[in-house]
Amino acid sequence: MNSRGANRSRLFLWQWGTVTLLTVGYAGYYLCRSNLAAISPMLLRSSPGAGINLNSIGLIGTVGTIAYAIGKIVNGVQSDFRGGRRLFLLGIIGSVVATVCFGFGSGLGIFVVTWTIGRFFGSMGWVGLVKIASRWFRYAEYGRAMAFLSLSFMLGNFVVKLFLGYLIEAGLNWRQVCFAAAGSLAAIGLICALGLRAGPSEIGEPEPETNPRNVFGEQGEETRPSGLVDLLLPLFKSPAFWIIVMLSFGLTLIRETFNAWTPMYLVKVGGFTAGRATQWSGLFDLSGSVSIIACGFMTDRLFGGRRGEVMTGALALSALALLGMTTLHSANPAALLAFVAAVGLLTIGPYSFLSGALSLDLGGKRGSGTAAGLIDSAGYVGGIVSGLGISAIATRYGWSHAFGLLTAVALASAATAVVYWRWLERPAARSEGGKHVGDARPP
Repeated sequence: MNSRGANRSRLFLWQWGTVTLLTVGYAGYYLCRSNLAAISPMLLRSSPGAGINLNSIGLIGTVGTIAYAIGKIVNGVQSDFRGGRRLFLLGIIGSVVATVCFGFGSGLGIFVVTWTIGRFFGSMGWVGLVKIASRWFRYAEYGRAMAFLSLSFMLGNFVVKLFLGYLIEAGLNWRQVCFAAAGSLAAIGLICALGLRAGPSEIGEPEPETNPRNVFGEQGEETRPSGLVDLLLPLFKSPAFWIIVMLSFGLTLIRETFNAWTPMYLVKVGGFTAGRATQWSGLFDLSGSVSIIACGFMTDRLFGGRRGEVMTGALALSALALLGMTTLHSANPAALLAFVAAVGLLTIGPYSFLSGALSLDLGGKRGSGTAAGLIDSAGYVGGIVSGLGISAIATRYGWSHAFGLLTAVALASAATAVVYWRWLERPAARSEGGKHVGDARPP
């Protein structure tokens, strides 16, 4: 093998070694994120005198989501100024410490404070990951790389739920579950600290080329923004950015509702035990993982990179599945699980486009962390409703009305995807020979 081939092989190994570490690392973040949904039934049973009820759990989740949304903006900007690796590892440390403190806590006030701090540190994970990915991969590889990395928050969450459910079924109380989750993430963080590099220049390799249609107009070099105006103004002037922001609002509301409330829903409506409900709720994540791969394949192979068409069709079908869930006042477990899996299959693929490949295409190396942070943050404004909003509707009117709200959200998101497809994507495809800003292929 000549020296050029050897260098390519070396770079390839480092690239996909980085993907592996980032995937495992970000999946590990969910140990200290999905734990609240897993332990919620136990908290309700063990803390009746402390004023912990369904609305209390919703309050903890809502305040934490607010901190997460704010953190996405703050930390997305920080990743572009300070670097992705530093943010990614700091987020792991903060999440571990906050989860241990939650496990030692007692009372609603302590739970809200420690969970909120943990969620702020947790917001460092994805923006750090996107920033690292922007430096390791050519824009022609964004779609493939981000498809694998996006599995970290779905397939990883599925494995985490199985693990937490196993701990609960083994007899651990909610405090012990928190400590086990924190310890596991600490071990993963140590591995990431030893293996991760911020970019190829740290191993003597050149920086890869950037999508030439990024909003900053940068090419292959890594350039740091000169200030906030230089970082934010090009994004705010992009119509595609605002459409993606609106889609993120709706799809995150749906996703976070299923992340936060599926175990409780399966316990209340399906009669599952707390441990089994946590494990079976992972079907949403498993089917979502299939959705990510399927949607990526369809956009690349069947739709010529046109993501808007795929998003429109999938979200329209997702609305039908959610409408079906409004009829399940009580049903056999198989029917409940089938609908949960269907919503994951039809929603998560479109969701994965937003703060993944599209953020890299829009932001390039200069602003990818900020683009991902702003898009995700807008989504988690919608996710705030999944806490107190969904708990209030479910408590007062029942779960069927909660899923009625989600049906309307899915329909509105499908309509927004139509706008992106017909008024932004199709004109760009015609003028650029079938390519558009969301493509991961060279023009």
